Amino acid sequence: MPSRWISVEPEERLEETGPTVLDQKDVDAITAQVPTLSVAITERVQTGTLTTDHGEVDAKICGTVPDYLRLLAEQARVQVKQGEFLDSSDIENKKDVLVLSETLAEKLFTDTNPVGQSIKLGDRKLVVIGVTSRGADWASDLIYDGYVPHTLFEPNSELDSSPKYDRLRFKAKTLDDAKFANELIRKIIERRHPDKKIRVQ
Repeated sequence: MPSRWISVEPEERLEETGPTVLDQKDVDAITAQVPTLSVAITERVQTGTLTTDHGEVDAKICGTVPDYLRLLAEQARVQVKQGEFLDSSDIENKKDVLVLSETLAEKLFTDTNPVGQSIKLGDRKLVVIGVTSRGADWASDLIYDGYVPHTLFEPNSELDSSPKYDRLRFKAKTLDDAKFANELIRKIIERRHPDKKIRVQ
């Protein structure tokens, strides 16, 4: 089915703890040079252990932006079931907040309302602000165990100040715009990363 969404990611997935190819400069270049885009989304994925008073579980957490909920709703039929999703103030202020998937919320909190509960991701203490519904089976590549502000995963070193991402997603304003935007994004990425294999689709 034709889609207005365009994804950009390395053909070979990199180690989650290692360097990644895409960064904020790619996002800035694409949004500046492709006027037919309406949404830009960044993803930085980390696997870690989530710990509560009820137990612990390994989880794949996506550092992202508020518009990721729009992608989830349109492409995966995911909605906010409890509480709320990330908002712009969470991103700007690097708030220690977390949105859980329904599946993980049930594993960690059983019959307890997870919203407002504290949870640890490694050494970082987070507060659960929302829970997302399960969504469609065919969209498992879009659905993570949890979502945090992407700014929580930004580098702390001034020598590496540009945020790094595992995947970028853009939404064209119309279906007709999507094909043009896809080709233009491909050219921008090839120009910026001539020695890397990066898939645009």
